[in-house]
Amino acid sequence: MNLNVLVYSGPEASQSLSVTLSTLKNILFPHYAVQLITPQAVCTEPWTDNCALFILPRLRSFNNARVASSLGTFVENGGSLLSLSTGATFSSVNYQITPSPLRFYDKSSGNYLCLGLSVVPEPEDDHVCIRSFDGNVVHDVHKNARCQIFGSQGERVQTLANYIKDDAVLGIAAFSCSICSGRVAVIAPSVEDILEDHATRHFLAFVFRQLGLVLPTGRSPSPTASPLPQFITSLPSKSSVITAIANALSCHDQPTILRDAADTFSLYKYSEDDIPPIFEKARSETDTRNIYIIICTEGVLPVRDQIPRFDLRLFYDTVLSLRTANSDASRLGDIVIYGESVTSTQTLIERNPQLMAALPDRTVSLASRQLTGRGRGGNVWLSPTGSLAFTLLLRVPLTQFPGSKLVFVQYIFALALTEACRADTILGATAGSRVRIKWPNDVYAVLDDGEKKKIAGILVNTSFSDGQIHILIGCGLNVLNEAPLLSLRHLDNTRELSIERTAAQILVTFEEMWDKFVAERGSFDSFDDLYFQRWLHSDQLVTITTMTPPCTARIVGITADHGRLRVLPERGDKFIDLQPDGNSFDLMAGLIRAKT
Repeated sequence: MNLNVLVYSGPEASQSLSVTLSTLKNILFPHYAVQLITPQAVCTEPWTDNCALFILPRLRSFNNARVASSLGTFVENGGSLLSLSTGATFSSVNYQITPSPLRFYDKSSGNYLCLGLSVVPEPEDDHVCIRSFDGNVVHDVHKNARCQIFGSQGERVQTLANYIKDDAVLGIAAFSCSICSGRVAVIAPSVEDILEDHATRHFLAFVFRQLGLVLPTGRSPSPTASPLPQFITSLPSKSSVITAIANALSCHDQPTILRDAADTFSLYKYSEDDIPPIFEKARSETDTRNIYIIICTEGVLPVRDQIPRFDLRLFYDTVLSLRTANSDASRLGDIVIYGESVTSTQTLIERNPQLMAALPDRTVSLASRQLTGRGRGGNVWLSPTGSLAFTLLLRVPLTQFPGSKLVFVQYIFALALTEACRADTILGATAGSRVRIKWPNDVYAVLDDGEKKKIAGILVNTSFSDGQIHILIGCGLNVLNEAPLLSLRHLDNTRELSIERTAAQILVTFEEMWDKFVAERGSFDSFDDLYFQRWLHSDQLVTITTMTPPCTARIVGITADHGRLRVLPERGDKFIDLQPDGNSFDLMAGLIRAKT
């Protein structure tokens, strides 16, 4: 899982959010995923675990006390917050400067940070310059507000930039301060109006570093805006399946146009000479709903310079070497749709029913980068270089599998992922033992100091048609990512990890569990002992805030019927069973809240 920079998108936010987002993505790519977050999500979703920075853009007003309370808790517990285009005071006095509830108290220094102090500038001071403490000067900035620091500056509060005119300092334009274990930075002038300016971007990068973000060294390539062509490939022994897919999609002409529910596909049969112009067309696309698909018939695989970030031959060879038996039946790893850059491996299939119907059971959709990947609770999951992002398409007859057992699919997959990491193909038993399950659908790594950080997320979606259950399992796993992202490579730097071998091992491990799970009609009995050895929550104390008064309870397991989290109140003898989709689980903070 990559770290998020979250930008508040409440109704109070200015209309320039799209420009703000674009600029932030260009500065922070590829280390951080920049995405919007709604007021409801701030209050109900467990977003804090993977939030490197929360940004408040220019706000017309602000009076959401619940959001303010959530942000206060986030910062006090070590989070970082940046407020743009707003004034502020840092003082031992709790100034009631505006009706805004955005106030923070630093227990260590006894000072208050109050946001929202605006001024009406004098006409001659309407546009000024700001100079940051690294010497960078931003010209022609609208003096939207001012900052004030009462008392001496030191370790817990520092000026980051001043307003200047003719080299004279006119006042504080930006500062940062510590609030308990966290950090807040405030930028008073309206830098959002001049984000295209190089000096403004340099200044923002300076502020990000003061807040602890690790930015790319040198000039990073801009994130690809359009998806690149997708190759539908197979093991050579399963080339007949590729022919069946091409026929199901009526792919005869070059190209065949398929207008599906969400996307329009231009379908081609593989010809090496046609690949460069197809890539050129894809790169020039301005509409991400226009997708180019190249169907590799007759067992052919694209050459490496066409897909430099993933070695399909190594992947297929590894799959074959790990399988314990040969079979003519469809197996995970037989059919792979690969694209270097895609919108989302999951939505590509889920939202295009004609494409989905043409794909066989156990198809794998895999990408090196996702542009709009999906996580739980509507989160965006971007996959920078080094991540493994993939989706599995599974089908089971309704007559053979109870729908009530579908909740266990995410548990089975999480267990398979942790077990795969213990294999010699990936980390081995020692380093792999540090990969653990966070209920219900995340995977964390336990570091040497005991800190736990997310490295993978799982998203399962299901649909029903023609007497079958169609299951899509999406997964994003950090394998080779550089810091600040935590990835598998950081758990054992002596191993030569590869995306291809990691993907193959996960698929083979999961398939063995999946076949057993389906054969036993969705029973979790064969897996629960191992699952509880691998998860992080045995005997964990949690606070259930959905009860009045809030109740402290101890986690004791998962119910066998509907896969709910079972807890036992500290004062009581009756179990409480909590379902994954009806509550918000911030188990790393020991909190269970109701979704609203």
